[in-house]
Amino acid sequence: MTLTLDALLIGTPQPFDPLRGMSSMARSLAHGPVAVGPLGFAGDSVADPSVHGGPDKAVHFYPAEHYAAWRADLGDHPRLAAPGGFGENLSARGLTEDRVHIGDRFRIGTALFEVAQGRQPCWKLDHHFGRKTMAADVIRTGRGGLYFRVIEPGIVAAGNAIEQVAEGPRAWPVARVFHLLIGGGHKSAEGQAEVTFQFGQRSVGVTDLDRAHAHLARGLQLLPNCETAGCIAWQARGDDVPEQLFDALLHGGIHPRIYAGTLLIIAYWCK
Repeated sequence: MTLTLDALLIGTPQPFDPLRGMSSMARSLAHGPVAVGPLGFAGDSVADPSVHGGPDKAVHFYPAEHYAAWRADLGDHPRLAAPGGFGENLSARGLTEDRVHIGDRFRIGTALFEVAQGRQPCWKLDHHFGRKTMAADVIRTGRGGLYFRVIEPGIVAAGNAIEQVAEGPRAWPVARVFHLLIGGGHKSAEGQAEVTFQFGQRSVGVTDLDRAHAHLARGLQLLPNCETAGCIAWQARGDDVPEQLFDALLHGGIHPRIYAGTLLIIAYWCK
């Protein structure tokens, strides 16, 4: 199946909320080719780089299929009349969160993109749609979209073919990661007192955060120059990362972020 980029949008910070500042959510269609690099598209920027943008959130993609589902929920809301309603840079069909995996790579135009993570909604969606529950609705439905990192800079235009050139771990579709990290899936297990996972041939039990930290410190490599206390990374490739480890991180009171490649799981200890 050939996929096609339906729309490319760019924007800059604009007045958004009188009390809480600026936003780039109201992006506009780009009529022609646009260069893209490690920090996103030329002419596109974010209002708050402390939580938006950066190499792992360089380009926001939102599945075009979701617009029909939102219209069924919300009616003919003006934000749903055209691509861009969710602040996305790219819009296309065929790449919903259940079909796309962390680490999947796609060639669009001359640029190479890699799926980095799902998009976590915030209060700005509520304000943008004039609906107090919009961010919560995105979490409930799982229609969050995703972020690409840019592996190879290039030129992109609406109408370009979207070609998948590499697959990430099959165990980690964006929908699953979104559900676990953002949708509350980690709370659904029935109060396990202990989670067991493997470091090589050795089983490790985790019953509380202090024990988890001690065990994980022996099995995981500390990231250099990490500003977050207790930041750790599991160094493995793809499906080599055991599902039990991910569960242990969640039940140990740790909020993980999943990345593709050598550093597949980066976890930040909750304080």
